Amino acid sequence: MTDDGKPHQPSNEPFDIDGQTYLPILDLPDGAVLAVKAGADGPAQAYVVRRPARTTKARPVVDHDPLNRITFYTDGSCLGNPGPGGWAYLKQERHGSSEDSGGELDATSNRMELTAAIEALKSLPSEPRHVVIYSDSQLLIKTMTEGWKRKANVDLWQELDRLAAKHHISWRWVRGHDGHPENERADQLAQAAAGSQMVRRGRHR
Repeated sequence: MTDDGKPHQPSNEPFDIDGQTYLPILDLPDGAVLAVKAGADGPAQAYVVRRPARTTKARPVVDHDPLNRITFYTDGSCLGNPGPGGWAYLKQERHGSSEDSGGELDATSNRMELTAAIEALKSLPSEPRHVVIYSDSQLLIKTMTEGWKRKANVDLWQELDRLAAKHHISWRWVRGHDGHPENERADQLAQAAAGSQMVRRGRHR
């Protein structure tokens, strides 16, 4: 907002989200932007989206070769919601794949979904990379691509923004429990991590 209470007029610079170019119309609160899709057929439809962090343009991507793209499948799980929680990710890159998981004694499913993405990004090198993150959490994907309002877990959203700004990221939704091998594996790891926290809680009682 400007000093007189009016919304900022955005720069006229187009921006891309998941391969779609948007033309900004008006800046909205919380970093969201009212924009239309470039090249759309028929009457223009306005969308509320979140403009990619400017730091992604200030730092060139190290390698544009798709073979060097890093792909993550992330998932979170919680027993009780709130309750013992677990997060996990699978990481696929040119030279192989890896996975990691962890948990918290007191968590929610949304916190674990966010933590999974955060931990995945923490595993990346400091140099900017092309990254694809798959998640079955619509909250995660649509908040990062469509500017859904952040009603809770502000600390995690801020950390996710900070880490995501270092790279060029495509956020993609995958339907959970639908036979997708990588998503199923991430789900298994997250549930196992949550179960370990449940055991840990029992020992502390």
